[in-house]
Parts: sequence; structure tokens; C-alpha cells
Amino acid sequence: MSTLQIRIFDGTRQLFSAPAQFLVTITDGNKTQRVRNFYPDNDITFDLPFFDNFGDNYTVLVWADGYQQAGFTPVTLSDQAAKVLDIMLIPKDPGFSFAAARWDAVSASYPFLGGDVDSATAATRYRLFHPGATSSWKQIQFGEANVQLTFHESTMASVGGIDCVMVEPDIDYYQDLGAHALLEVIPNALTHSLTEPAQVYVLRWIAGQTAGVPEFNPMYTITS
Repeated sequence: MSTLQIRIFDGTRQLFSAPAQFLVTITDGNKTQRVRNFYPDNDITFDLPFFDNFGDNYTVLVWADGYQQAGFTPVTLSDQAAKVLDIMLIPKDPGFSFAAARWDAVSASYPFLGGDVDSATAATRYRLFHPGATSSWKQIQFGEANVQLTFHESTMASVGGIDCVMVEPDIDYYQDLGAHALLEVIPNALTHSLTEPAQVYVLRWIAGQTAGVPEFNPMYTITS
């Protein structure tokens, strides 16, 4: 036998505290459903068959009324040690709290975010990811790889006798602003890297194919 411990967290990254009935579904690598039942606890341990082959690659799904289903696969089990799997459930209509992410706290934890400018400028930059930008529009059609157009209306030039403003186009990994900040902007700043164009290309194409919209068909391809 193998042992699987499932711990269920909420969106604050704490063990789920509100009373709930969790529907847990566990399927082994042979596509046999081993568990499908409701549990009241946020920490549950299961004894499951051990196959010593691909059958040990389990799939786990957790659901509760009013919350989005979450899960993970493969969860590879062993007869040598228990496996701990942490699952987070968030509300069906989630919101975001930035109460602990005020500029003073962020600048203390991540001084590189404003190290090249004065404090006031750094605070403004933190509120608007594109320094000098005056407005921004972002496509939200897909879960990932949406186009964003950021306008710098204070940066103007005459091109061929036409008055123009600077527009900064980009494609973000994530649709949600909070996810974009935590999973893209901050990691890029830490590693001094940029959003990976090849990854954007793949995400955008898959999103388009899945959504059934006109094919993402730029005048370039990815080759080996």
C-alpha cells in the first residue's frame, strides 16, 4: 500500500478554516477511480494501492461548494514514504487583497524594485508597471498571453507630419493583474530577465486554438 496525505488550503495560504464538505476524487494511473467521497477535514490521509509502475501516477481533484475545483497530476506514490499533497481552493468569484503589499513593505523586501530612482518615483512605478505610462488597455479574452497596449501620452513626436504618442505593446503570460505581478513582473526583476517570447508564442497559439478564434498566425515561426 501507499499513503497519500492531502492538505487543503484557502487563498490566504492557510489551512482551510471555514466549515466545508470537501469532495475528493482520486484516480490511479490505470484510470481506476479509487476515492470519491465527501470529507469535513482539511487534512486527510488515504491508503491507496501500490503498483510499482505507472499505476502509481495518481490524479487528485478537490472541490467544495462555492469554490473552484483544484487538483494535481501526476501525484506519484510510493510504498516507501507517505506523499503530502497541498491543494488550494479559492472562491468561484475571487477577489484580491493587497493589504500586505503596500509600497513601504514591498520596498523593504524588494529594494531592487526602486533602487535606481528616488522614493516617490519608485512608488509611482510600483503602482503602474510601465514607468511614464498614462493609460493602458489589456485584452482579457484568454487565460494567458493577452495583448496589452500601454500609452505614454507625455512622450510625443512628429512622424511624417503626424503628431504621435509612444505606445508600448507587449504580451503578458497572465490575464490577471495580481498573477502578472507575482508570477511574471517580480520574477523577471529578480532574474533580470524578460517575458520569454517563445513561451508567449506557444501560450498564445494554444489559447487561440482552444478558444476557437482565428488562428494566431504571425509572420514568424519557432524552429530548432
